[in-house]
Amino acid sequence: MALTAEQLLARRNWVGASDVPCLLGISPHGNAHSVWSSKMGLVVDTPTVAKDAGNYLEPALARWYLDETKREAAHFGSVAHPRHPFMGCTPDLCIFGERRIAQIKLVGSWMAHHWDNDVPEYVQAQVQHEMEVVDADVCDVVALIGGTDFRVLPIERDREVGAYLVEVCREFV
Repeated sequence: MALTAEQLLARRNWVGASDVPCLLGISPHGNAHSVWSSKMGLVVDTPTVAKDAGNYLEPALARWYLDETKREAAHFGSVAHPRHPFMGCTPDLCIFGERRIAQIKLVGSWMAHHWDNDVPEYVQAQVQHEMEVVDADVCDVVALIGGTDFRVLPIERDREVGAYLVEVCREFV
């Protein structure tokens, strides 16, 4: 789902989950300079067909995931870490009755090779950040790869990685 203007503005005040892979140098979508430029308001986020497709299809993929797993969930919006307000995220789904979130990915054919063996490292960093911010134990990565390959890939929280990400984010701000 598309973020509201308020959510986009709030993202300037913290390191978000999609920023972390850029800061770590493992993202195919940016680097530390692009994160800094975005936080300073020097970059305008322009619409693309890929972003539009993700915004339109995310609710359908969320429904598919909930139907497959027999879970109930809600989208709670953007949240800041309670002890480290320089970290924040916008989980796609927060699962009721569990310390679990879900991150939905629409993966185009041009990026499908990143998903050949496992959840890509840059997505794992993103979800570890989200779990650290919301204190979740598991994040289900819900991916539709190449338009027909639907996967639910659970990632367990790694507290050592989470502590490392707190330091990476602290150093950035």
